[in-house]
Amino acid sequence: MLCGAVSAAAHAAAPQRLDAALLAFARQTLQAQAEAAGWRAPEFELNPQSLGARAQAACQAGWQLQAQDTRSLLRLRFRATCPDQGSEAAHGWDVLLRARLSAEVLVATQDLAPGRAIAAGDVRWQRLDLTNLPDAFSREEALQAQSLRTRVRAGQALQQRHLEPSLVVRRGEAVRIVARNGGIEVQAAGEALDSGALNATVRVRNLSSGRIIAARVQGPGLVAPVDLPSP
Repeated sequence: MLCGAVSAAAHAAAPQRLDAALLAFARQTLQAQAEAAGWRAPEFELNPQSLGARAQAACQAGWQLQAQDTRSLLRLRFRATCPDQGSEAAHGWDVLLRARLSAEVLVATQDLAPGRAIAAGDVRWQRLDLTNLPDAFSREEALQAQSLRTRVRAGQALQQRHLEPSLVVRRGEAVRIVARNGGIEVQAAGEALDSGALNATVRVRNLSSGRIIAARVQGPGLVAPVDLPSP
């Protein structure tokens, strides 16, 4: 999760218990972060037991709450302040919460081998507990032009560590070198001396001159010299 710095004041006619105010504020904070992160249908479970005796502390003026650190769902840190005269929390309490997050994420429909480019039929949606899976994918577009770095089992959530950009140029393949300068375009046949993903820089041998140049991958079988504007 992202680190939050959100604050709010809760006002009520009757004294407000800390646990009720904090749970509502924490849920609102986490929901906003989940939406910003693109989680699909996120659901949270919050555990107020870590508040201890402070859970029942009341504040007539309404608790003022601030999210201090929400990077880890297992250790959410908030600051609670009560402006009531003589309140023990007048200078603020640091309070901790634990939470669990579940959301619909992309899991493998079958065993997937390293090097395989991800296709639409390779994944499906499934709700999982993401408390310890912060880098699971909840956006299909994030898998575009990605290949597997490691093996993924059927039913396993795809994570960032499993993937790498798909290679669109491979070492030893024939490529077309396209250089454009102003209104002039020059093309030449080349051989890739390195493998590379889209926008990667690779070495290419110009088959006409024998010269080795640094080129940027523009697409399958297409490169452009890095020292000239790309087409």
